Amino acid sequence: VGGGNLHNGCSSPGDLFLCSGVDRGHLGTLGAEGQCRDGRNLVDTGRRQARVVARIQPGWVERAAPHLIKRTLSEPHWVRETGQVAAWERVSMGQLDLIERRRVPYGPVHPEEARVVFIRSALVEEQLGIEAPFLQDNRRMRDDAEAWAQARRRSDLLADAEAAYAFYDARVPATVHSRPDFERWRRQAEARQPALLRMRRTDLVTDVADDEAFPRRLATAAALRGGMLHTGDLGCVDEQGELFVRDRRHDLVIRGGANVYPAEVERVLHGDPRVAACAVVGRPDPRLGERVVAFVEPAPDATLTADELADRCRAELAAYKVPEEWHVVEAMPRNAMNKILKRELRDRLEA
Repeated sequence: VGGGNLHNGCSSPGDLFLCSGVDRGHLGTLGAEGQCRDGRNLVDTGRRQARVVARIQPGWVERAAPHLIKRTLSEPHWVRETGQVAAWERVSMGQLDLIERRRVPYGPVHPEEARVVFIRSALVEEQLGIEAPFLQDNRRMRDDAEAWAQARRRSDLLADAEAAYAFYDARVPATVHSRPDFERWRRQAEARQPALLRMRRTDLVTDVADDEAFPRRLATAAALRGGMLHTGDLGCVDEQGELFVRDRRHDLVIRGGANVYPAEVERVLHGDPRVAACAVVGRPDPRLGERVVAFVEPAPDATLTADELADRCRAELAAYKVPEEWHVVEAMPRNAMNKILKRELRDRLEA
């Protein structure tokens, strides 16, 4: 509209117009007073007027002059509805904002930063948008840990959000930053390692004296899955249909692909009257997977040698079940219930 002002009711503040001034045409926005916001295209005659004005769409400028466009991303955030990390994009040309704020995908542009947002929001804050079994198990474990710490007024023993982030960061691949990518990876990963994303006690509590210091309900929370109690006992059924418990799953030693049940080896050692107590554990081995290690506490005034104990085991056990490493100790580490703490024995092997 050559020579006319913009107070005609056909436009509103913020609209984008093409303004032609005395030197050359370029873009401006309509201000609250109805003027084009570009001083070179405005004539002050008591009230501001635009020489020539034409309404245009921001998308036209993006397509027609992409080389003049500047895009700025800010405030990356998780969008639960879409399962993506997004950011707010600002599109400008010179000092003119074509688009002040629109949401765009962030992962394709900055995958590393998008992964950080994904882990913190979708996994640590549990905003993934689906009820995955591992999240439910981790939530139950965390609730029990919080109740335990609250009962003892020791909130300082609880791991913080950074510990949870480190847990997932160590497992989720660097290329995953969205829910679809995560679900595709998770289905394959959990097929190989079902407990890969399930937290353990040590991931939730920073300092626990021994196994008995933590409530039993925390351990059973992980065992109660799918309406079934997974006790961790290993057993077999004989020809008469009777069930025999062989050992505990977490105590099982797998040597070169063969199962070694510590309880079986311990029964042989307990047959020697010179043995007051014993415990068999596994030591990680790069070639065999694990090696069989025995700790033995002699009876008072008794003398024991590794060769004598090994000979006794060879007489009653298969060769692969015979401990390859022996430790004669003055006393076994025990808890208040007089239970041998195999965890501490394993820690000694790692020290």
